[in-house]
Amino acid sequence: MKINATNRLLKGALLSYVLYRCLATTALAATAPYPPSQLITGMSWDLSTVTSLRKAAGSDIWPTTWGADGNLYGAWGDGGGFNGSQSSVAAGRTSLGFAAISGTPVAGSTASYAGNNIWGRAPAHARYPATFGGKVSEMFSVDGVLYGEGALWTSANCGCSDPTDKSGSNQNDHTLIWSSDLGKSWTIAPWKTASSFGSFLQFGKDYQGASDPAHLYFYYSGDANSDPSHVYLRRMARDVVTADPATPGHFEYFDGVDSSGSPYWTTIKANAQPVFTDSNSPAGQGTGLGVVFDAPLGRYVAIEGHGDKTGQIGIFESPTPWGPWATVAYYDDWGGFNESAGDGNGMYFPSKWISSDGLTLWAVFSGLGAFDSFNVAQAVLRVNNTQPQTSAPVAGTVLSPGQ
Repeated sequence: MKINATNRLLKGALLSYVLYRCLATTALAATAPYPPSQLITGMSWDLSTVTSLRKAAGSDIWPTTWGADGNLYGAWGDGGGFNGSQSSVAAGRTSLGFAAISGTPVAGSTASYAGNNIWGRAPAHARYPATFGGKVSEMFSVDGVLYGEGALWTSANCGCSDPTDKSGSNQNDHTLIWSSDLGKSWTIAPWKTASSFGSFLQFGKDYQGASDPAHLYFYYSGDANSDPSHVYLRRMARDVVTADPATPGHFEYFDGVDSSGSPYWTTIKANAQPVFTDSNSPAGQGTGLGVVFDAPLGRYVAIEGHGDKTGQIGIFESPTPWGPWATVAYYDDWGGFNESAGDGNGMYFPSKWISSDGLTLWAVFSGLGAFDSFNVAQAVLRVNNTQPQTSAPVAGTVLSPGQ
């Protein structure tokens, strides 16, 4: 749907957009895949920050996670991150880099948050030198360790003199990396996978407040061509995160719920049941889902991509990680950006940037053209306070089956 506003974005590749401050948004039940939420009854966006608080020009992707030290950590591709540019190696460009992001965005204040390159084109543009390249599509932090999933270039597979300067990603070498020193150095797993684990279910700082602390949860998409409408959920034990995922039983897959709503899990991938469906997602593109737990509201909030454009997104909420989902907002052209911004690289709500009342969230997103950067936009939720809410157990609680 088109956002209801009195002005339109200027067409073309202009960087000076007409942005609508505190832009009201609503969901259209006629096109959204799920009914309207009875708890979150609306949301408004402040899009003034998309240009005014934009940083790291020329660097994209930007998956983020809340690290144990209180900072956000993010990964960029093919650019100079926060301390360089994409123009050349001399200007700080690297195939892959990691940055620590401090503070919280505030509209009108460019100093409200800041990013510093930890791992990249050292010493002029990062603290520590990059040792491999590629793309990292997801990050998460557990037990003080940063993890990233990516398709990597190394000296062994890039066929080049410098893997840290090679563009794109190597889909044949998709694997897991981890850092026990907050991004200063990274270890590459000795195994490879045909695809990523998926999008990590994000909770609080370093996975605090997780509803099931014994497991890590990942949303993954169906085949983009044969199964573009569905998203599935799998989990692994927290203490085997670096093990080869091909190990039998490593993943458990969501297989529906019983009469009380408790989930069934299976180790047979073919028996997995979808946890999210959007028939509007086109073949070849598929459906993407990123979920964060909004602890003050006791709700899982999802951003869904149902196309390859920056504005083809939906916002949903659920009392559990597997649904039932309800629509908060659903767009075909969020912000009116699609005509000039082109393809998107994903959008996330970092858990660190959720306000203490759960009503204000900051979205991080990137894309092509003007959005080839670290972009933020503020969303404010309206809630029906008569609706029941859920709460996470105390950190460290181990849940028994069905609890």
